[in-house]
Amino acid sequence: MAEAAHPLLVGFNETAGPDSYPLQAELGVPVRRMLVGWNQVQPSSGTWDWSQSDTEYADLLAAGLRPLLVALAPPCWTHPSDPCDSKDLGVTPQDPGYDGAWSEFVGRLAARYPAAVGIEIWNEENLAQGFLPSPNPARYAQLLRQAYVAVKSVDPSIPVIAGGLFVSPVSGPGGIGDAQFLQGLYAAGAKGFMDGIGIHIYPAAGTAGGDANEMENELDAVRAIRDAAGDTATPIWITELGVPTTDVTANEQAEDLVALLQGAALDADVPVVILHRLIDPPVASAGSQAYGGDEPGYGVFGSDRAPKPAACAISALLHGTLGC
Repeated sequence: MAEAAHPLLVGFNETAGPDSYPLQAELGVPVRRMLVGWNQVQPSSGTWDWSQSDTEYADLLAAGLRPLLVALAPPCWTHPSDPCDSKDLGVTPQDPGYDGAWSEFVGRLAARYPAAVGIEIWNEENLAQGFLPSPNPARYAQLLRQAYVAVKSVDPSIPVIAGGLFVSPVSGPGGIGDAQFLQGLYAAGAKGFMDGIGIHIYPAAGTAGGDANEMENELDAVRAIRDAAGDTATPIWITELGVPTTDVTANEQAEDLVALLQGAALDADVPVVILHRLIDPPVASAGSQAYGGDEPGYGVFGSDRAPKPAACAISALLHGTLGC
């Protein structure tokens, strides 16, 4: 990436399993976003089971990859005021009386996985479906501050990233616009309790230059809020970025993703980009949450694991070893 103003750390947002890690390694892309649900590792008070995430972590390191951990999903026992039912997908924050338990979980997470490139707190918390009963910047700011203190008490070198905000210019029934939500975070005292601001960008696909310009416009909107809060030194981590071949041709996807990565590498305040995703879901499993739900086409490999032009282009850009 000779034209880059700084090194860019690139990864994938993926849950397709350890057999996909060698494909990623060939691309020269070293980071895998790894969700760790609190409900998974502490299903009941006093009971800890890290076996699933331990295996995933070990497999990643064995393949030469590093995780970007995502801490989320309080277990049902931590929010008795809003009992779990069919609507709950692990996106209901704990009752305030269980905030100490949240801090313990995040602290244990940091201690257990020291090779993480960072710990991202929650996921798309500005969406109605991402933070029940409704998005709440003040409550989220409390979770972020508690997590930051817990992580830093264990390892001050691990970056703590505010959960990726879904980029939307407007607020409505579906959630709060990312700029408005970020304003709310700063108003609630989040400054100084995050080493990066996570955002999720899905530019309208089809023209490489236009996509890169749209990404910059969205980054500028976040920068305006950040800078107005006097927080100019805090970088922006793009923890999801995608262009699907359901909207564009395979060659256009390759052109778009390369242009977006090159554009991000020229932004001194964007150190990390996580692409969405490595592999398309199997056709028979396109509705499976394990493979991205109803999100086919974002992969740079097809469902048959054959490389699309994007895989070849990314490998060339990042000096990978994929043979194309």
